[in-house]
Amino acid sequence: MLKMLKIKIEKRNEQRIQAILDQLQKGARVRLLEPKDLFNLAERAERCLAELEIPKTSRPKAQATFGFHWIPRSYRGSPYGTIVGIERGRNAWMLAWAIRARCNRGGRNEIVLTKYQEERVLKRALEKATSL
Repeated sequence: MLKMLKIKIEKRNEQRIQAILDQLQKGARVRLLEPKDLFNLAERAERCLAELEIPKTSRPKAQATFGFHWIPRSYRGSPYGTIVGIERGRNAWMLAWAIRARCNRGGRNEIVLTKYQEERVLKRALEKATSL
């Protein structure tokens, strides 16, 4: 696992993110990530939090992971891919960690909410259900 100081995922940090990914993916040829993949992940994660109706002030500490998990059944080797974890800061998503590891055939990308965020989502869902 490549531990680092958290780096804000934004265009002006693209070169720093690329340098980290280059260091991690040195010598690898497949299942590589680029900074644009992290920008897309951060955008999708933000959109997901918005769909859950979590206010922007309550979004810090949410986390998301992304990696390559779809591997054909006919593949006989040990597939490795780059997997990253991002965390929501006060105003933006940050690259928290990155790792080059064996891919799970059944793995999935996920968003992890804090306890407070989970409670807020459940409360909103109950309010909607009782108002029907």
